[in-house]
Amino acid sequence: MTVSSALGLKTLAVIVGLLIGQAEAGLCYADSHCGPREVCSSKFQCTEIETSVTPQTDPATPTSPLTNTSFEIQLLDRIDNLERNLQAQNATIANIGKELNDQKANNTALEVQLKNQERILQAQNERLEKQAQQYKELATNISVSSHVESGSVYCGGPFGQGGGHNDPLDKHIPLTFTRAYTSPPTVAVAVVEAKWEDDTDGEFMAVAHTVTQDGFTLRCGAAWSSTHLDYLAVTWVAHPQP
Repeated sequence: MTVSSALGLKTLAVIVGLLIGQAEAGLCYADSHCGPREVCSSKFQCTEIETSVTPQTDPATPTSPLTNTSFEIQLLDRIDNLERNLQAQNATIANIGKELNDQKANNTALEVQLKNQERILQAQNERLEKQAQQYKELATNISVSSHVESGSVYCGGPFGQGGGHNDPLDKHIPLTFTRAYTSPPTVAVAVVEAKWEDDTDGEFMAVAHTVTQDGFTLRCGAAWSSTHLDYLAVTWVAHPQP
């Protein structure tokens, strides 16, 4: 097998490069590549001939310890090793590329999962905000429905013209709620204490007038002019309208 038959142009270029490199590095493959007092050793290096020993050589044996054919074989072996190393490196690069592609696919799947999680969290936040608004409205409704205020008022007296008296018939007392209602409430008024003269009609009144969100006017006193009240005390309760 020859170099020209076993190698292509690319391989020949590699060989030439190797030969040039060997020459530059002091390597040889024949004695002709060495100096006058040097020989090419089996390690492809020129070594000096020892002067103290006269080499015994057979005239029929070539002076070079390495023939061109054996050099070509070793050179081809080196090239084969280089090609195997290149193939191994290419295989390693291919494996790394495959791992990178797999990692990229995994990253893409993780991005899809993250986007799905973001959509789920956004939907949950919207539901929570809606529930919070509903709870707020419910709390407001409960606060409104449970808003009840009450009080007691001493209307004073006397009232009426019965028994020959000439006192005012009633009195108007403005009252203000401690907290405003969302709409005018219902106000119930009841008399808790009253005193009148025995010889007059014992009729009295206590009503809430002009009820608003902020308060009302309490009207209390004698129901008829023939009544004469010494004093009158009432109580009231305000609650939201149903």
